[in-house]
Amino acid sequence: MLTQEERFLTGLSALEELTQHDGKPRDFSEKLEKFLERSTPQANPFTSVPPAPDGIYLPTLQELISKHGPFSPGCAILGVCEDGLPILLDLNQPTSGALVVSGDPHTGKTRLLRSILASAGLMNSPFELQAWVYASQPEEYRHLVDSTLAPQVIQRRPQAIHQCIDQLLDLANQRLLDKRGGPTILFIVDDLADFICQLDDESYWAFEWIARIGPQLRLWTIAALSTKTLDWVDDEALGCFPTRALLDVASPLHLQRLAGEAHPHLPALARGFQFCLPYQDHWMPVWMCDPG
Repeated sequence: MLTQEERFLTGLSALEELTQHDGKPRDFSEKLEKFLERSTPQANPFTSVPPAPDGIYLPTLQELISKHGPFSPGCAILGVCEDGLPILLDLNQPTSGALVVSGDPHTGKTRLLRSILASAGLMNSPFELQAWVYASQPEEYRHLVDSTLAPQVIQRRPQAIHQCIDQLLDLANQRLLDKRGGPTILFIVDDLADFICQLDDESYWAFEWIARIGPQLRLWTIAALSTKTLDWVDDEALGCFPTRALLDVASPLHLQRLAGEAHPHLPALARGFQFCLPYQDHWMPVWMCDPG
């Protein structure tokens, strides 16, 4: 039986055929146009979302899917634009890379992850998409265990985490050799810093590799990271997540590290209800969906 290191090295060898000399996947693009898919405009979209949280009406995922669907298999809803149209994450297009959701404490990171998960379950069958969830507070995902998606919850124990990395590594290597693959896997890491702190060196490097190459193999890592623990995650680990969804970030230093100097300012956001995505030369505010 191959060790984790041997499987990791096997995967690296196979990855050479998929990457350029700089280690980035072919067709990798930092532009979000290929990451965001806007649905076809409808004659009567949702009314404009009020600017103040007190008057917010957030459409449920069921309402969005009923009004704007059907959607192609392999999609999940990220949120709703100010014109009422949903923004989709196309899990069949790996160019965006892994996604990290980051913001100050109590700004809605877990709520956003739960909404993405719930939408994926509503829009895909278990044969098309499966979910694994690691959360420092797993009770926040308990309601999803009995849903159609029925995510596999990874316990906060070193043995369980090591086993999870082993399974993901095996899946990645199988899919490098067998293009047929299997269902899309959403690996949700709610508290990236806490998760990384549980890893030994071997598992840490394996996790980084999975986060980087995974979208090409329909193994998607979506993580939440609080600015309170941002310093626990080094630049190499943060670099595994080229796409950023940002909530409120008060510290200019935190913002610069997450957004870079090219995007120094975030728009005003309704705390707990909005996040923003980089789009062309600015940040686009997006409303979170009500899982319903």
